[in-house]
Amino acid sequence: MAPSTRWLVMALYAQLGLAVPGGSSTGSSEVTCTDTEVSTNLLATGNTKDESGASYGLNTTLETYYSDVNEIYEGVCVHRFLDLYPANDSISASGAESSQYTDRSKIGTWLWSQMWNEHYDSPVYNYFWDHAPPGQDQGAYHESEINYVLNNLYATDKPWTAEDYAIAKNMNAYWANIIKTGNPNGKALVSWPAVNSSELVQHVGDGWGQIPVAWGRKIDPFKSWFATLKKY
Repeated sequence: MAPSTRWLVMALYAQLGLAVPGGSSTGSSEVTCTDTEVSTNLLATGNTKDESGASYGLNTTLETYYSDVNEIYEGVCVHRFLDLYPANDSISASGAESSQYTDRSKIGTWLWSQMWNEHYDSPVYNYFWDHAPPGQDQGAYHESEINYVLNNLYATDKPWTAEDYAIAKNMNAYWANIIKTGNPNGKALVSWPAVNSSELVQHVGDGWGQIPVAWGRKIDPFKSWFATLKKY
């Protein structure tokens, strides 16, 4: 488990008054356990809109965009990516470059989930976060969902709105359910199905519910590209 993920999980356990599996503790105060049985036999993972190469307000030239696409997808049919992410000037090039990075992240996570399902019985819950916190210009940046998952907007100095607090309430409820029951679903929450063969991901943030991982024609080219990458 990555350090940031471990920290998030431990913080949520502490918030709910649950024991961290394995006898872990937060700081110098050991987390106490309640009567609630903790389930950890699942995975929840996802992507944010503006991470892993995607950038809110990206400004690139058409020449740089073409160069990047040719370099990244060399050995695969580059023209397929240029057909799916067309550009004819710096504005459209900036949008196309950011969009293909966002789709690559979403599709990559979905493909990984499919491989997990082939080998393990424990469910995977994928999400796509697209809400940009207020008071900044980086969009839905990496880990921008964490304040909402922890429902601790009060601890960060931003011009939060009523919408932000409503989003945080839903996000916190999903993750609290994951920790308490091993399933994000619960009363008054939009259904969040575990990943299956459907090419769908759970939209959270500026919307709620299942949406396509990407436009159908975009998935196969990324499958082909991922298949060329060196395994570590």
